[in-house]
Amino acid sequence: MEVPDYRAQIRRFVHGYVGAHQDAILRAGDVFDFYARLLMDERVSGDSRSLVASVLAYFVVPDDVLPEAELGPYGMLDDLHLAAHVYRMLRRQLPREVIDDAWIEDDDVEHVMDVVYSESRAALGKLRKDVLRGGGAELIQSQLRNVGHLRVGGLCVQFHGLGTFSSSPGRGRR
Repeated sequence: MEVPDYRAQIRRFVHGYVGAHQDAILRAGDVFDFYARLLMDERVSGDSRSLVASVLAYFVVPDDVLPEAELGPYGMLDDLHLAAHVYRMLRRQLPREVIDDAWIEDDDVEHVMDVVYSESRAALGKLRKDVLRGGGAELIQSQLRNVGHLRVGGLCVQFHGLGTFSSSPGRGRR
């Protein structure tokens, strides 16, 4: 079975979205790509690497706080909120060079993440606590059994449990 390329799926899913919080929602592909690049960067290790993997995992779990299947692109806001929240932690943990290397867009990563954070926070209201509780740990762990694998660039990432994963080059067949 071919493992889905979530970067491409997210970009197609939000393409052309017009509506509430569109400035954040339209950046979902860029934000996911940023975290995918961080995951592939060997300079990201330890707790930072686990945070990055958790953000990517939250993007792909189907039944999260705002399910995309029910809400369409608006359902990306919980994923984006977790990503922006974790970014605020990573920018203190990682050298600026690592952040800059992972962000390939023309816009400033700080500005984009600030917009994503403020718009997603406003949209979620009190639900943001459910998203952030353990980084969505309980939800991620229960849902990853259904996802299992994720293709990120040239790597196939297999999730073994919360914060633990392995990666290997290749097409990601199982």
